[in-house]
Amino acid sequence: EGLRLDRGIDRFGGPGRSGVVSAATESLTRLRDQAGSLANDEPGWIETLRRDAFAIFEEQGFPTRRLESWKGTNLSTVEAFDFQRVATEETNPVVVTGDGAPVLDFVDGRLETANSQAANLPQGVRLTSLAEARRQSPERLEGKLGALADPKNSALVALQTAFLDDGAVLMIDADTQLDSPIRLRFAVSATSEAIPTACFPRLLVVAGERSRASLVLEHETRAVAPEPGTESSPPIDPGSVRAPGFTAFVAEYHLGAGAQVETVQVQDEDVSRIHFTSTHARLDAEAHFDSHVFSLSPGLVRGELDIVLAEPGASARMHGFFLGRG
Repeated sequence: EGLRLDRGIDRFGGPGRSGVVSAATESLTRLRDQAGSLANDEPGWIETLRRDAFAIFEEQGFPTRRLESWKGTNLSTVEAFDFQRVATEETNPVVVTGDGAPVLDFVDGRLETANSQAANLPQGVRLTSLAEARRQSPERLEGKLGALADPKNSALVALQTAFLDDGAVLMIDADTQLDSPIRLRFAVSATSEAIPTACFPRLLVVAGERSRASLVLEHETRAVAPEPGTESSPPIDPGSVRAPGFTAFVAEYHLGAGAQVETVQVQDEDVSRIHFTSTHARLDAEAHFDSHVFSLSPGLVRGELDIVLAEPGASARMHGFFLGRG
């Protein structure tokens, strides 16, 4: 599985290091308790996954710079947040223009159907939201969701899993090829109150043998449209949009023998947003995974890759681009 630093419990990250629970941990605990079980009609293994993950996060806490692998990343700003909500309250959606290509649009981690379009996909391709998959076909998720992103190996993966709710699920049958890329947009909403929010979108991709697909993942900050019947807000300067808080995005890719998956991820949330991405992939024989990451945000961004070349002939390429500002 390659080298993993401090794979066990974070000895320095949990509240035990000082006896003080951060504002972020306290508020997230409150929000988790308020949410309770996110769905009463879903299989027990999903809620068990959430509950166990949150117990791990409570024990580990946010990673600190005392950890070798976190010496270059300071999360003290996150720990100071008093999160007021997770996911979107009811708002009037901003309509985003599209070109008719397959796209799922998420706002604060939840599907926005007004801007999503998943019709006209080739036979053998299933693209849906995680929330719908949990309700309609949870058996397709079992053994895949959470199989690669182990909460025990990362406190932030544990936190993301504890709030598992919505995101995208792409399943491709063997010998099926997508000629056009699938777009997945993950927006965080900016409001005039600028209250700290947490967002936990998820992605699960299961590519069958000899299948081929490409995905474009876009992370952005988006202003909330005014309510119908109210006075329209003045035009918003994109450079002034603020959505303070924390985004934790976890993606899992299961590639069967000979499968090819290419991803382009663009991170362009605003400066007040702290973003964490954890990407996990398992490749069977002769499978190939391409990852291209463009970090355009002036805020704090951390990305982690965990690629397992499970069988002979599997290969992966990883490219990154960072745009410095200021």
